[in-house]
Amino acid sequence: MEDETPNPLEALLRENLEVSRENNRILRDMRRLGRIAFWSKVVIWAIVLLLPLLLIGPILDFLSEGTGASVMGLPSASVLEEAFLLYTGQE
Repeated sequence: MEDETPNPLEALLRENLEVSRENNRILRDMRRLGRIAFWSKVVIWAIVLLLPLLLIGPILDFLSEGTGASVMGLPSASVLEEAFLLYTGQE
């Protein structure tokens, strides 16, 4: 007859399997959170860097309304267009 007492080696193997499964789950979660953190940083930096570039044109146009010159003495778009038309002789 076979002895039905639990084998201590088998119990250790089952515990080791359980620990390795839990470790695998934890590593997958860490990896997923790392990807989420990376892409979140990419999106945030894209917004931080691109938003001013998208807003600078309308802001400069608003500041230069009614004057012939734009901010810092640079010519506005309308002045440049008039100069181009005069240069090409289309006026």
